[in-house]
Amino acid sequence: MRALITGATGFIGGQAARRLIRDGHEVVAYVRSRERTAELVTEGVEICVGSLGDPNAVADAAAGCDTIIHCAAVTGYRSAKRAYSWVNVAGTENVVNAARHAEVRRLVHMSCADVTLTNWERLNCSERQVLMEPPLGAHAWSKSLAEEVAVTASGDGLEVVALRPAWVWGPGDTSRLPELCAEGLSGGIRMVGRGDNLVAITYIDNLIDAVVAATRAEGAVGGAYYIADNEFLSLREFLGPLSEALGLATPRRGPGLTLAFAMARLRSPTSDGLMREDVVIRGRGVTFDISRGLNDLEWEPRVGLDDGMEALGVWAREVGGAKAIAELRRPPATAESVNAQVQAAGGD
Repeated sequence: MRALITGATGFIGGQAARRLIRDGHEVVAYVRSRERTAELVTEGVEICVGSLGDPNAVADAAAGCDTIIHCAAVTGYRSAKRAYSWVNVAGTENVVNAARHAEVRRLVHMSCADVTLTNWERLNCSERQVLMEPPLGAHAWSKSLAEEVAVTASGDGLEVVALRPAWVWGPGDTSRLPELCAEGLSGGIRMVGRGDNLVAITYIDNLIDAVVAATRAEGAVGGAYYIADNEFLSLREFLGPLSEALGLATPRRGPGLTLAFAMARLRSPTSDGLMREDVVIRGRGVTFDISRGLNDLEWEPRVGLDDGMEALGVWAREVGGAKAIAELRRPPATAESVNAQVQAAGGD
């Protein structure tokens, strides 16, 4: 297999690239710049620099590939709505168009569980359930639209599979973990209430197993799949071992859900404290029915909490601990930061 991976310098895309290389496949990384690509090059990944705003450049990079794994996205909950729209939604549309132009056989689209994020419990939530209201926040809204763009494009020679991972965690996390470390260094990671609510998590190796399965599973074409570990944990039972592995203080109790959400509604993206999405993720109970993925993808999570936390602790110590990880934080994407991609796409 020869695969093009967008977002290959990120947490999920980078781990996917390394796995495919180890499995003997050819990998092309489509990245915005050559910064942070040295390790990928050393491992044998081909680097192609370009913007998601340029479908022709994506198509050129995909020439000769039979698979695209689309991981590039604006993440977090503090970025500008324009950034979410252009990168997550328009960027996905450009990747779909590029895949068709390059005659790529399969597109694995990295969606996320936030596509069904609302201020309600999501217990035993399955892919068959339909939201009765828009997803909460600009990030979830953009990921929902992007998933729709990708999945509805399946057909006429292009096979699309979308994955909806829950809270992704594990060694190498430069996405969510830096913020959590910064928060934890200031007195402990904050919970909503006592942290008794159930939380859905996905260890990175389990997610990459699902990505590999999605590149070949014939029965999964045209579908979207929740990907989650099969352990039922409360938020406290997850954040406690996570904090220990990172050398952080014990997670701290916070205001209850109603008060925490009301406070978050008054909070701007530039201020400290939890955003509305953070409050819901940390305060509402959530579990996902992964049976459809188990069947159609012929996949199952193989790494449990204890082994995952041990690997996380080893990695954290190797990179210098929580303080060093916190320094990997990146600023939220602004409207101005995506202007180059907008112009490349022929937009305003």
